[in-house]
Amino acid sequence: MTGLDHSAPVPEALATLVPAPRRVTPGTGTLRLDAATRLDAGPGTTTAARALRRDLGVPLGLDFPGTAAGDGTVVRLRIDDGRELGPEGYVLTVGADGVRITGGGPAGVYYGVQTLRQLAGPAALRRAPLAAAVPTTPG
Repeated sequence: MTGLDHSAPVPEALATLVPAPRRVTPGTGTLRLDAATRLDAGPGTTTAARALRRDLGVPLGLDFPGTAAGDGTVVRLRIDDGRELGPEGYVLTVGADGVRITGGGPAGVYYGVQTLRQLAGPAALRRAPLAAAVPTTPG
């Protein structure tokens, strides 16, 4: 397995996000990102999907195969311009089955991916892959 096992306490992890979220509702538990984690990228999210693979997948040694079918965690990227998020706004929801990033436009989804990257911890900010660990994010 590759990646990082990171589970910083929720308040600590959220306090370091840049830019600071407008609103946060912390949950309990963690989310595990590992080799079985898949990517389900909706229409208009190509740039954010590419960023997820490059900015989070490469440093953690994860491929994020593009399919919603199968077992394991799913990262879902969606645009919902009907929500009052604005084109750069997003909602990042972590649940037992994975992560859902919903943006008001493509930029919002991209910024949500960058927030997920920050939540994955310091190893996700590296430029080179890590060996043999699995990342988790606060949920």
